[in-house]
Amino acid sequence: MPFRLNGPPYVIDNPQMPGLAVELVSRAFATQGYTLQLTIKPWNRALKEAQYGRDQIVLAAWYSEQRTQNLAFSKPYLFSDIHLFARRGYPAHYTSLNDFKGQRIGLVQNYAYDSSLMTHPELTLLPAETLLINLRKLQNGRIDLLAGERRVALWTMHANHIEPGSLIPLEPELSRTPVHIMVGKNNPKAGLYLDVFEKGMEAIRDNGEYAAIMTKYESYSTP
Repeated sequence: MPFRLNGPPYVIDNPQMPGLAVELVSRAFATQGYTLQLTIKPWNRALKEAQYGRDQIVLAAWYSEQRTQNLAFSKPYLFSDIHLFARRGYPAHYTSLNDFKGQRIGLVQNYAYDSSLMTHPELTLLPAETLLINLRKLQNGRIDLLAGERRVALWTMHANHIEPGSLIPLEPELSRTPVHIMVGKNNPKAGLYLDVFEKGMEAIRDNGEYAAIMTKYESYSTP
């Protein structure tokens, strides 16, 4: 299970601020004369419907070889960065995971983390039900670090009035994963949609819309 790229700030149930992925993909298609109708669905349902040929596009997905049996992917249009977060005052850079021996690291149950983190023999990994629970635990000193998707974590902090800069992402990132749109191979329009999207993404990069949308959402996602 990936981090919630089907949640804020990637997809938001708010017409005025519909989400980073929603705006980028919608504007890319709009430059080619297409208007998307957004429906927010649970991840597993959206995935199954796309696999079985519903005429729909999954806006933000991670690539996997297993998914290519039924699904076709665009080129990446974003990157999703997983970071360790710490309280303010913690050294902002690290060399390797060995720097964190004996540290208590909060995880979210059933999320996909880099194997180097999950299999490290000298880290104490403590799962919780939600990212917000881990953010509160980190604030209160009940864990030393948490692992989270950078934009999602910083947006969650903003939405829950956690002081900006009180919890910081450490560098370098634990992992960087490309984000794609995804279409079912059984969809007869799959090739058309991917071609239109690539042309539209090139157009919004050239006309400055891509950079403007990124700036709009990064302003809410800075430590």
